[in-house]
Amino acid sequence: MEMFSKGSQHSKGALTGVELANIAIAVIIASSVLAFVVANMGSLLTGEVRETITSSLSQAKSVMIAQGHVIAHGDPVTQRVTAIRFYVRLIAGGKPIDFNESRMIISYSNSRIHVANTYGIGGPSFWANISEAEKHFKSKGGSWCIVAVIKGDEDAILEEGEIFMILVNLRAIGKEAMLKPYEQFTIEVKPPIGVPLTIKRKTPAVIDPLMDLG
Repeated sequence: MEMFSKGSQHSKGALTGVELANIAIAVIIASSVLAFVVANMGSLLTGEVRETITSSLSQAKSVMIAQGHVIAHGDPVTQRVTAIRFYVRLIAGGKPIDFNESRMIISYSNSRIHVANTYGIGGPSFWANISEAEKHFKSKGGSWCIVAVIKGDEDAILEEGEIFMILVNLRAIGKEAMLKPYEQFTIEVKPPIGVPLTIKRKTPAVIDPLMDLG
């Protein structure tokens, strides 16, 4: 009985060793699989992070700013602001911004109305020649928004060193768009890639033919 008992203990010890070996092998396999999954997830995340960083850099480089002051056109008889104009350029080293009608959005809002996009509505919107754009505006053309080249070539891409005029024609948009004294308005220029430019001003106490809103 004693010998049998010793043999049983030896057998149990051998089985435990095999089991431990199997467990060790299973742990190694599981670790390898986990390492493979983590490596692939890391690669995927790296790609997503890279895309995010690239997109953020493009956004940061495509920045336009207002050049000079915001000007309001008004009708002294009706005491209404009929148009808002301002000028834009790129920051130094900025990436070009596309002003083609299918790519650019220029919104307008006041306390009574919000127009999601004025650009490309009511008539020609982009003008390579500022004189022709001014003629169209003064003849009370129907374009809700006019963009014209002040300085630069004739295409609709705003590049470094160029200046574009943006004029939102409130009279063409309609009565609710025109502004009374002491009214606040917002114009937002939203390029396809880049940081939107927001113009927010308030009209003066008395409406004159031309007003500098700062």
